[in-house]
Amino acid sequence: MDSSWLKGLIRPKFNTITSEIVMKIIIGSFIITLISSGIAYGYVYQRSEDLALSQLKDFTTYKIKKDSDIFELAKENLQIFEKEFLTNYETAPPNLYEEFDDFYFKDEFGATRLRREYFDGKILKDGISQKYVSAFISNRRTEFSNELKRRLILGYQLIARMGPGTSNRFANLHATLPENAIILYWADEPWGLNAKPGLDMTAGAVVKASLQASNPERKPVWSGLYYDLTAKDWMITYQRPVDYKGKHVITPSHDVYLTSLINDFITESMDGSYNMVISMDGNLIAHPDKLDEIKKNDGILHISKLNDPAIQHIYDQVSNVSQLLDGGVKVIVDKKLNAFISVGKIEGPGWLFLTVYPIGLIADSAQTTAFIVLVSGLTFLIVIICMVYVIVRSSVLYPFQLLKQAVVMISKGNYSAVALGNVQLPEPELHKNEIGLFSEAFRKMSQEIHNSNQLLETQVEERTRELAVANDQLKQLILLDGLTGVNNRRSFDEDIEQLITEQALFCIMLCDIDFFKNYNDAYGHDRGDSVLKTITASLKKNCGETGRVYRFGGEEIAVIFRNTEQTIAYELSLALIRGIADLGMKHGGSPLEIVTISAGFESFDPAKHKDASALIQDVDRKLYVSKKNGKNRLTFLASL
Repeated sequence: MDSSWLKGLIRPKFNTITSEIVMKIIIGSFIITLISSGIAYGYVYQRSEDLALSQLKDFTTYKIKKDSDIFELAKENLQIFEKEFLTNYETAPPNLYEEFDDFYFKDEFGATRLRREYFDGKILKDGISQKYVSAFISNRRTEFSNELKRRLILGYQLIARMGPGTSNRFANLHATLPENAIILYWADEPWGLNAKPGLDMTAGAVVKASLQASNPERKPVWSGLYYDLTAKDWMITYQRPVDYKGKHVITPSHDVYLTSLINDFITESMDGSYNMVISMDGNLIAHPDKLDEIKKNDGILHISKLNDPAIQHIYDQVSNVSQLLDGGVKVIVDKKLNAFISVGKIEGPGWLFLTVYPIGLIADSAQTTAFIVLVSGLTFLIVIICMVYVIVRSSVLYPFQLLKQAVVMISKGNYSAVALGNVQLPEPELHKNEIGLFSEAFRKMSQEIHNSNQLLETQVEERTRELAVANDQLKQLILLDGLTGVNNRRSFDEDIEQLITEQALFCIMLCDIDFFKNYNDAYGHDRGDSVLKTITASLKKNCGETGRVYRFGGEEIAVIFRNTEQTIAYELSLALIRGIADLGMKHGGSPLEIVTISAGFESFDPAKHKDASALIQDVDRKLYVSKKNGKNRLTFLASL
């Protein structure tokens, strides 16, 4: 029996590639053995805990940023309102109060309200339609100073302008005045028309919080959570007192919809965890199991009234931490609940957003990972066997397949595909052997041939571009008049022939400078050329987007109006003739004493104009009629 194959396995004859393959197998096996030996349950547990804490902190940060957007937007809107109002207050006419009765009326009970049409829809003097605005001043206000009337008008104008832009995100935009007045943009409710005449808004908690007596520091104020029966939505109100030189002039406010936001608080959570929202003073804002109870208490449900030890314990844990938060997130390890509690502050109302994550989830994850490690150890031997196949395939077979593809491309003369890397070759950095050397030499040869071809192609392209530019310049010179810069007679002939061939809709105005010979005799040909250039420039500027101006010959100028109805082109032509006269260029040799033009007008009629000559003859005859009938005119319907 021939046993030479067995001797070859025991004592292999290594060459460069073979030794490389064997070395990769040894190194790979050693690395896999070290990784498998280094995995332990404790390490997996610690890693799972770190990952869970990181994800928990990132999730809380994400939720706070996402859910704070609506509150930040409310702040930005009212900052804009304050700036705009103060600017208007300083710059608006002092006597603006005289228009007060145009906006407001006093009802039979003595309350003053914005007129109904400003809610139903009214077209203002500037043509803009405004609607959904109402206003109310309690009958407890007996005096209306001119300054108050002026503020009520300015308040209405700004509410009407800013309200539509905020209605997609907010329930309404309104502004209260310390004189027991309010102006609202609210599409769902004409509140100012329905308010009770004797209502004292300044006695309510919301408006009262904006007054100087209650808010001497003049800080913006967030109300508590409440359920609005009109909007059928949970809301919170944000108001920003505005003072001018120490005087309280107005307080813009936003009512913020919260139902969808509260639902988002509790429904979007990490697997196995739950979320809750608590106000700084201990009211429960959102909890997955307490929404009905919160609603029954009109949004004001203090945690102490819940008789829920778990929620009370969580609040006790985070109430002190909340004072340390500065736009960041804090994670608390709560051994009593065996959970992580992640807490962060929602900007605006200052609520605390909490995520409760059971620690048991980490142990479950660690056990799952440990099981995977066990299975990976059992599959180690299979991996080693597969590795031999993969390494031989990637280090020997695959590189030679790449070289074969490159040889085929070269044999077809496609050097650029190899040179530009469109054909993959073995990388010398990965194959530091004969394959790498051959691949590098093969690539360099292809690049040298490709570069030579590229240089030749570049030179040909440059010459081609230069020739195209020269041809374009020559064409422009051929079709433009050297004196005036407008299109010349040759361009006119080409364009009109094309339009007639296409049976297009177009009109022609052919004009002539009146008494031009007299002008040249009196002022000289240089002045005559200057007048000709001025006239063509005016025609070109004012002939509209569809008009094109041509120097027809001498002092004759033509205008073609493409794709233009006859009546429109005719009106444009009349305007062009008037425009030349309006230039007021002096002409001592003309009875009119200024430079004018006379013109004939004709629209193309396929049944009447068989060719360009017939059309030009018609418009030329009408030009003759204009000159005969006194010049400085346009002839279209004259009998010829």
